[in-house]
Amino acid sequence: MAGITFMINELALDALTAEIKRVMRRSAKDAAQLGYMLRRVLEERLYADEYNDFDTYLEKELQMDYTMASRFIGINKKYSLMGNSMD
Repeated sequence: MAGITFMINELALDALTAEIKRVMRRSAKDAAQLGYMLRRVLEERLYADEYNDFDTYLEKELQMDYTMASRFIGINKKYSLMGNSMD
């Protein structure tokens, strides 16, 4: 961790800005992919063999609440290719 902090401290504004943009793009893609996977679990009821409902699955397996899951699903619907893909 100290090495990362040192590296960041040594970057000029332009380099830091470029890195921030790169991480933001990666984070946005990761959020859309996460939304896609959550959406599959929800829409295909993949949780049903082990859990009574989606909320219980989220809580027990992912330590996530429905509000957070629905935000990721919304990101997938809005920003993924054709509104329903990993990309």
